[in-house]
Amino acid sequence: DEETSDAYELGYKYASYNFMFNAAIFRTEIEGFQANNFDNSDGTTITRLTNAGNVSTQGIEVDFTWQATDDLTLSGGFAKIDAEIDEFFCPEGSSCTERSGLPVPFSPDLKYSLTADYVTELESVTIFWNATYVYTDEQMATLPSNTGDFSPAVKLPDYGLLNGSVAFSFNDDQYRISLIGKNLTDEQYFSSYSGDGFRYQIPRDADRYFGAQLRMSF
Repeated sequence: DEETSDAYELGYKYASYNFMFNAAIFRTEIEGFQANNFDNSDGTTITRLTNAGNVSTQGIEVDFTWQATDDLTLSGGFAKIDAEIDEFFCPEGSSCTERSGLPVPFSPDLKYSLTADYVTELESVTIFWNATYVYTDEQMATLPSNTGDFSPAVKLPDYGLLNGSVAFSFNDDQYRISLIGKNLTDEQYFSSYSGDGFRYQIPRDADRYFGAQLRMSF
């Protein structure tokens, strides 16, 4: 069946010549929440899209941009969110325990980021320096089992990613050469779990790597 939601939000915005700030508190109530459930009733594990239940999510989000100096800009964001199951729809023919208060899959309680941009003006080239750190809290990869428990394997650990780049701009930014570094601390993490006890999805950014980029404007 369809998934429906009611959303409520109260926000505040502030802006000056060198500082911008946004904050919001919110609550969203979802009925007929659509989620993938694992089904191994015939001996083979498959996933089915189901109406898993009613859920709610609420929290606070904050972001800012600060022009600290003529050359340095700082920006960042913060989100503290509580997403939980309000009512679980038990599969037909199964017996289930109460699920109220258990977390919704892929809903980290905390996420924040901080970015620094610095500009160096030279006679024939402009250099753009960038560093970004993003933190994501631990999260569950699936719904709880019919007993209301989570397998330890479905908990995806928290992780933080540090990225950086330096770009050289020529001729009023008609040409720009960038050197890029991703996941500089070589942080290992998983983005999903397959449900069969041993397979995790490892994204590209889970390994440190470097690259170069050339941009030309005509």
